[in-house]
Amino acid sequence: MPAPAGADTIPMKKLLIIGALLVIGGGGAYKLLLAKPGKPAPKPKVDGLVYMLPKAFVVDLKGGRYAKVGVGLDVSRKHPESLTPNTGESSITTPEGYGVMPEEAFVREVVTSDLTGLPADDLLVADRREALKARIMNDLMKQTDVKLDGVLFSDVTVQ
Repeated sequence: MPAPAGADTIPMKKLLIIGALLVIGGGGAYKLLLAKPGKPAPKPKVDGLVYMLPKAFVVDLKGGRYAKVGVGLDVSRKHPESLTPNTGESSITTPEGYGVMPEEAFVREVVTSDLTGLPADDLLVADRREALKARIMNDLMKQTDVKLDGVLFSDVTVQ
C-alpha cells in the first residue's frame, strides 16, 4: 500500500527552524573563524597592583621643617607574592595602622631613611619629587624582595 500523500515531507515549521539554526550557526562560525578580529582592548594606564601603606610617614626635613607623606607601592603584576601575608598573619594579628605586606616594616624603614633630612623642595618641586620616588623605588628593590614598577605619593604636606 502506498504511503499517504505528504508523509515523506518535513513539515514547514521544522524547515523554518532548521533554516534559522543554520543561519545562526553559520553566522557564529563566520564570526569565530573567518571574521577579522576587532581592535584589541586598550592597554591599561595602570598595570600594577597598588598597595597603599596604611600609615602616613611623618619625617623631619632640613631646616627644622617636617613633612607628612602618604606612600603607595605600584607592585608588579608579575610578582603579586610581594603582597601575600606571611603564614598565620591577618589584619587581626598585624599592629594597628599596618597592612599585611610581609616586608612592610623594612619598606617603612627604607622610605623613612630616604625622606628624613631632605630639603623641602625635594617634595614640593615636581621633577625633584619624581627623582625622589625613583630613588626610593631603587632602594626598596635593593634592600627588600618587593618587586615594584613605581612608588606613589598620594598625599604630601610640608610644614
